Amino acid sequence: KSMPFRKSLRFAFNKAKNEIPTCFRYLTNGYIRDQQNKLSLGNIPPVITYVCLLYYYDGEYFTTCNEDLRISNDKRTIRKIKNNLFRPWANRAIGNMWVPSMSNKIAKWKFIINRSTGGLNTIYIALISIDKHLDKEFFAYPICDAPIYTVGNGYTVCAYDGNHANQCDIGPLFVVGYKFSIILNTKNSTICYEFDDDITTRQCIFADIVRAESVKYKIAVCLKSLHAQIRLIEFAELS
Repeated sequence: KSMPFRKSLRFAFNKAKNEIPTCFRYLTNGYIRDQQNKLSLGNIPPVITYVCLLYYYDGEYFTTCNEDLRISNDKRTIRKIKNNLFRPWANRAIGNMWVPSMSNKIAKWKFIINRSTGGLNTIYIALISIDKHLDKEFFAYPICDAPIYTVGNGYTVCAYDGNHANQCDIGPLFVVGYKFSIILNTKNSTICYEFDDDITTRQCIFADIVRAESVKYKIAVCLKSLHAQIRLIEFAELS
């Protein structure tokens, strides 16, 4: 009779450990232990903590990456660890959160460049609408008519159905030590960026993005320079 319980406990523990950042696990466990003492609840089984975490937490972090990258620090830091000359596209990581394009929300991803060892066009951040093809370049997506919007430290590219549009020079966007945000606004169909949460630096880089019931977006990062490193500091979803 205890076998299903042990299996469910092991499943909940492994899932929480692999998918939920350490800080949230510690915070939730501390809160439950605090309530246990205040309310004299006796010993609350560890599985309760994991069940609470799995029910509540739906956060942003990087879930998968190609072999040239490594994900660390609660799945929010990405580092380029090698250059594969035979697989030059093996350099991107994919986020967790999908944002429906018809949701009328504002989603904001805040990053910091910890290290960059190249010049222009070595770091890219994209909002993608399909994450099944990690073996495709961010600029060549003739897959399922999937829109993708890419911001690079040098220029921006909008690709839709394999066609390139809205390419423009926006200067060196990604500078080591700078905190910057990519902002998806499905209310007014725009993608913007800003520095250090300063709204006066906000600039719209894509207007009239594709919106449809079947389209949703998530974040992706591409590092082309060896030892480059980027960290997701914060994610917020506003209504």
